Amino acid sequence: MLRGVLLIAAYIGVAIIPLVVAGAFVPGGDNFAEEFAKALGLAGLALLGLQPLIVARLKSICRPFGLDMVIRFHRFMALLAVVFLACHPVFLAIGHNSPRLLISIDLPWYIWAGKITLVLVIVQILTSIFRKKIGWSFERWRTVHMVVGPLLLLAGLTHAVVLADGALRFAVIALVGVGLCAFLFWRFVNPRRLARSAYTVANLVQETPTVRTLNLVPAEGAPRYDFLPGQFHFLTIHSAGLPLEEHHFTISSSPTTSDGVASTIKACGDFTSALGQVKPGDRVIVDGGYGRFSYVLHPTEHRFLFIAGGIGITPLMSMLRHMRDSRFSGPVNLMYANRTQADIVFADELADMVAAGRPRLRVEHVLSQPDTSWSGRTGRIDKDLLADMIPKGHGELGVYVCGPTGMRTAVVAALVELGIPQRRIHSEEFVLLD
Repeated sequence: MLRGVLLIAAYIGVAIIPLVVAGAFVPGGDNFAEEFAKALGLAGLALLGLQPLIVARLKSICRPFGLDMVIRFHRFMALLAVVFLACHPVFLAIGHNSPRLLISIDLPWYIWAGKITLVLVIVQILTSIFRKKIGWSFERWRTVHMVVGPLLLLAGLTHAVVLADGALRFAVIALVGVGLCAFLFWRFVNPRRLARSAYTVANLVQETPTVRTLNLVPAEGAPRYDFLPGQFHFLTIHSAGLPLEEHHFTISSSPTTSDGVASTIKACGDFTSALGQVKPGDRVIVDGGYGRFSYVLHPTEHRFLFIAGGIGITPLMSMLRHMRDSRFSGPVNLMYANRTQADIVFADELADMVAAGRPRLRVEHVLSQPDTSWSGRTGRIDKDLLADMIPKGHGELGVYVCGPTGMRTAVVAALVELGIPQRRIHSEEFVLLD
């Protein structure tokens, strides 16, 4: 908690450096609109300069908040930056009592550098929001995003450097330089560092007709990276027939297993459907672990309700395996929803955990499309089913929900209606970018 507060304070402190320097070293004028416009421009450029630092996957930044929250913050800051930058020329035009800055073509080149910056930021935001509607794949969007990002920073830096001087020019160069260095680290330095400690595919296990577990092992003699049960990692699989793309998958193994790491993956797209082509010995670049969806981060919770839908069982399975191996003795109730009995992943292992009593696990399967041989619960997870599964003692209860968006939303709403405090409900999303 303290680290998160300090990071936020540091972010604010760095972001306002250009404004502080301008206030201390640049003489102010009497034209409020013009001075306000300059402040908006500096603030917008500062926010843009820090954007690559936010998404460079630095563990010191991601650990207190979780990568999903960091990416949401990145999106919000981008929107705030574009508001500042869009208002910058408007207030300048008001201050000069002339619309020429907004509508004229005959402007100095460094003014056009500022206009280009604004246009490129808007392109970044619109393509991010409407990626699916315009038919862009994630990889295409990311490629455009990585090309346009540095260009807009350089355009904005050029615009500001020409108009600023002295200490303010140095402050702007330093701040945007930090962002560009973070981009270079994330795009070039870190991938090479990870490649030097690449993993290999040990085997691929068919769990159900549509789900496989990918087991990875580090290079001989190399230690496995550290992660928490329930976290996820990014994988770049070097295998014939697969595109060389980075994808994030939940870790289904427990950190107590020292010889490797596993992800259990459902075939739900072109890439995941092609995973059957992966062969033992194929090279995999691994970047992890990320996320805060882990019971070990909440030490005041001693009894648990796990709720999974489909492949959403994977982070919960990682936690259950960790509980088993660490001999956790508290009660854990698992409600696991699937379409059919054939879709249940880890069915035998879950049954073995129940029989062994490690942890004290109760499992209730819920099928929405059962066959005539099914004698268990049917339908969907609703308020009545949840009420029956909630262990006594809300004060020590932790609820972990992972599954499709619609299921998560409905389940969280039902839990709140049943009196479970929001702070005790932890929900994991499948994707980082929609």
